[in-house]
Amino acid sequence: MFIKQSPKDRKPKKQKSKKQEEYKEWMTPDEMMKLSRDYVLEHEGLKIPTWDEVIENGREWDDTIGWDNYGYRICDLSGGMQVPFTGLLYELFDDGDLGWYGYYEDGLEIREDVEFWGSGEVRVYHGPGIYYEWRVDGNIRVARVRNEKDLYLHIAKNGKITRLTWAGIHGLHSGYYDLD
Repeated sequence: MFIKQSPKDRKPKKQKSKKQEEYKEWMTPDEMMKLSRDYVLEHEGLKIPTWDEVIENGREWDDTIGWDNYGYRICDLSGGMQVPFTGLLYELFDDGDLGWYGYYEDGLEIREDVEFWGSGEVRVYHGPGIYYEWRVDGNIRVARVRNEKDLYLHIAKNGKITRLTWAGIHGLHSGYYDLD
């Protein structure tokens, strides 16, 4: 037999903590616009070289470029040696359009690396302390927030914010999460 508890004997309902509530944040349309690709590139002073500048001043990733034995540094593998790469490195899509570029010193990334959509529009901008990833239409998908937990904000098409750790971001790229 079930005996109904009196109100004074019941456990109080747990209040939602601020931490739980912050996972239900939504961006306003104006905030979303300020994270759009065009707005960020114009107002954040991010300098994206033209494809011609990248190709003229860089080196294409080919069979003579690869990782060292530890998977830590980008190396020039020509001549049978692993010489850490210094300079601008880029990769082309199969159709010849620029797919990606990055700057390296002694095999380590030192400045921004940028990925492009097949249309030529910037898809990812990753620089020191900055990470933006945009959808094809130019709306923000992921923005990095540099704090003690090094969290990332995943921003759904409708403006809902989900906070993810570095492992969560890798899960997005691997298809483990479907937040859109």
